[in-house]
Order: sequence, then structure tokens, then C-alpha cells
Amino acid sequence: MSEFNHIDKTEIQARYFEIIKDLRRLCLNHQPATLVAVSKTQPIEAIEALYALGHRDFAENYAQELLEKNELLRARGIRDIRWHFIGPLQSNKVKSLVGIAKVFHAIDRLKIVEEIVRQLQSRERMTRIPVFVQVNIDLEPSKSGVLPDAAESLIDACRDFSEIQIQGLMCIPNPHLSSSGSFAKLRDLRDRLGSKTKGSLSMGMSQDYLQAIPQGATHLRLGSAIFGERIPRNTG
Repeated sequence: MSEFNHIDKTEIQARYFEIIKDLRRLCLNHQPATLVAVSKTQPIEAIEALYALGHRDFAENYAQELLEKNELLRARGIRDIRWHFIGPLQSNKVKSLVGIAKVFHAIDRLKIVEEIVRQLQSRERMTRIPVFVQVNIDLEPSKSGVLPDAAESLIDACRDFSEIQIQGLMCIPNPHLSSSGSFAKLRDLRDRLGSKTKGSLSMGMSQDYLQAIPQGATHLRLGSAIFGERIPRNTG
């Protein structure tokens, strides 16, 4: 990641403040949604630019990238970032992430929950981890997430573990459908589940967060809206 040394901190900060204004304007009657800055493929300097403004919630999609960035940032004295892991989680990556990632947004099967719990139980100090259940809200064959009709069963199984807290539901809408409609469906599912979750909704990304807020989003996952166009991953 050291090859990315030139970023426009002024642009990042300007975009960030515009988004904050949007949140304050659209959330007049309730608590503003938590803005989670998705730093996927972005250089360390971009994270530092946002951190300097007091922002602490950052997210990554890939376990190795999160671990590398966390190590580099800690070496620079930045040790209080709240890392959110928002990508599909594999069992063999859980051990390395537990204790670093503070929130998991894409839980879609019991096996992963059981591995998170096992890793927490193996530690001397257990910390209850908030998790979101990812719902394939638009029934897309190729998309991760539990089907809406199966969400309650997964949540019921997860509620047996005191080591985790079911924060709420998460979705990624079908880009060919109305985002507002997808968000409304996730909100309605949350309402039907009642007190089985904490009621949070992780929904809304750079292209549709303005539609997510009126539908009750509590956590927004924004990348390019803050940092600009994403830098392609180095696959070499």
C-alpha cells in the first residue's frame, strides 16, 4: 500500500463534510445514522485524512486488507479505529479478525457465528460483538445473504449465544431495482422481527444512501462518496 502516497486530503474532507450535512438535514427527527467509511483499496493516507477530522468508524471487505491496514495504522500511532468488517466472512479468517473488527455486517450462516463465538470463548477477556444478519432482500441467485423467510430462524439460533449481540439486518439492494423499495422491505422485515434484534439497519452505500436514510438506515456504508473513485485491487 506504500505505493499510494498522493491523495487530495482537501477533497476527501470536503466530501465528508457535505455528507455530514446531508445526514443532519435528513435526520432532523431522530439520531443521525452512523457513517461507516469504507476504505476498501484506499491508501493509508486517505484513512488518516478522515481520522484527522475525528472520524473513527471504518470498514473493509477483505480480511487481509483490514489486518494489514490496522497494523500499519497502529505503527503510526492510530490505535482507536472502530473497524467494521462488511464482506463475506470465511471460517478460516474469523480467528484473525476477532479482537480487531468491532462489528460484523455480513453474517449469513450459523457456522460463522459459531466460529466467532468459539474464538471469543478462547480468549481471557470476552467482548460481546455486535453482528448484522445479511439478508438477500431481492432474492438474487448470485448474492450472499440469508433469504428473508429464513432470517428469523438464523436470528433465533444466534440468540442462543451470549457472546454476540444481534444488532440488526444488513442488505445490498439489486442495482437494477429501486433501492428505496429494497430498503423498505428490509425495514419491514426488521419490524416483523420485533425485539429479536436491536433494530439497527445497515443499508445505504455511496450511490443510494440518500434513499436509505428516510427508510430508517442506522448504519451507512460509504466509500467512493467520501474517498473518490476506488483504486483497483492489485491482483499481481
